[in-house]
Amino acid sequence: MTDFELSYLFNEHVETIVTMLFGYFSITSAFLVAAYLTAHTLARFIAWVVIALYSTTSIALFIITYKFAQMVIGIRDAMVENNMMWHPGVTEHPLLLPVTFYSIAFALLAIFLSSLWFFHIARHSAAGAPGVEVRQAEPDPNIGESSPPLLE
Repeated sequence: MTDFELSYLFNEHVETIVTMLFGYFSITSAFLVAAYLTAHTLARFIAWVVIALYSTTSIALFIITYKFAQMVIGIRDAMVENNMMWHPGVTEHPLLLPVTFYSIAFALLAIFLSSLWFFHIARHSAAGAPGVEVRQAEPDPNIGESSPPLLE
């Protein structure tokens, strides 16, 4: 491969990793919001479906991110063999990329496990997640029926 192709491939793979990380954080944020607002009201089957969907998606993104990280390290090694000393990926310490990627993998695993723990806590809480209190709204004299429950 030419120097241009290697540097382009390196940059594209790093951008892909960043995009997948943002996707992972978006999915985790949606899961946490769902856990905070509705976990205590979900039926057991639906709760298992939500956990299964989140777990499957998280594990898939984790594996794909890890594989792309391995490819980035291989591309960086090919860049070293081509003596591309002008590229920042080549001039940095050889352990920087592996340590960074393993740190990211550890953080993703910790976020995944803590999200499942939070869902469990929110599900088994009497009134939902800590800080959420469900109460019945006062009847509205203008409507004639009671309004839906309010969250405080």
